[in-house]
Amino acid sequence: MNDRVIRRHKVEIGGLAPATTYRYQVGDGTENGWSQWRRTTTAPKAGSPYRIMYLDNAQCGLENWGVLLHDAVKRHPDIGAILLAGDLVDRGNERSN
Repeated sequence: MNDRVIRRHKVEIGGLAPATTYRYQVGDGTENGWSQWRRTTTAPKAGSPYRIMYLDNAQCGLENWGVLLHDAVKRHPDIGAILLAGDLVDRGNERSN
């Protein structure tokens, strides 16, 4: 409704070692258009145990999700990744909502 143009970005990175922490930034190509440095750790090598937390599409109650995620990770510190099956919005095409 508010936006007639949808922009999607895709990045593929290869050659990463298992169980290794990497630092990265994302940006728009301008001098000041970069995010803060972030870090991520790759999954362990094949055959090693790996736990994933699956979250369904919330659709409502989003104001509590930060607390819920924090508590879940605190209870399960060995989680290697969180998979979110949803978009966390009710009307994503309406930027003003």
